[in-house]
Amino acid sequence: MHAKEEVRIRRVEPSREVVCVLGASGYITSWLVNLLLQHEYSINATVHDLKKIELIEEGSFDLVVEGCIGVFHTASLCYFDVKDPQAEMVEPVVKGTLNVLGSYAKVPSIKGVLITFSIAAVILIGKPLADDVVVDETWFSDPIVCEKLKFVEENGINMVTINPCMVLRPLLRSTLNASVEPIVNLVGGETFLNATSRWVNVRYVTNAYILVFETLLACGRYYVAEKSKESLPVFPAFQMSQERVKSLGINFTLLEVSLTEKNLLSV
Repeated sequence: MHAKEEVRIRRVEPSREVVCVLGASGYITSWLVNLLLQHEYSINATVHDLKKIELIEEGSFDLVVEGCIGVFHTASLCYFDVKDPQAEMVEPVVKGTLNVLGSYAKVPSIKGVLITFSIAAVILIGKPLADDVVVDETWFSDPIVCEKLKFVEENGINMVTINPCMVLRPLLRSTLNASVEPIVNLVGGETFLNATSRWVNVRYVTNAYILVFETLLACGRYYVAEKSKESLPVFPAFQMSQERVKSLGINFTLLEVSLTEKNLLSV
């Protein structure tokens, strides 16, 4: 979620339970919105807009979460070409997330908030990686970063995070996302980085959101990642545990199947 790239909109049908989706125009979130509507939820949403409305100010999410029973915070954007990651990405995302949580704490009807993180927040923390290493939900980021989450405990917030790897499947919007773009580049003849990457079908990420939200005992973090296909000396094919997310009832499709789905590369 960029600090100045969202505007609130509201869609309410009083006969249905209402949830809030932040960043509804995103790649993962467009699939999430589609699935939530199939589950007959009404949606209050924020979408990216060129009006550049400031949303890191306290209380700017109050209206959109009002009357909701759940919040899906999937609005944190990820750029690879930033000059100052701390100022351009980290600080706005942290402030925006704390702002969302602050608005949540004011609404008694909300039973939980689900936030999209990434496996990058787990594996890039200085621990050695190897083919026989299994990364699971006990791996945490730098303790200094985790100090920020004290806000959740102090305000009695039920927060669950979904940590996906690179995500792919047919696009529901007209722009490429950071996960599908490398595949498009490969098809176009570009050379891929000498690294090991993981992709997962977007429907498993969005299904995880729904299953976690509708499962009363769901808590903590859930990694959503397929197995790596190859190990390289510069980036070993360590293993990502699927035990916790599979406990929700999710069974993964092989990457080869996802890659051949119709319209994967259509824009």
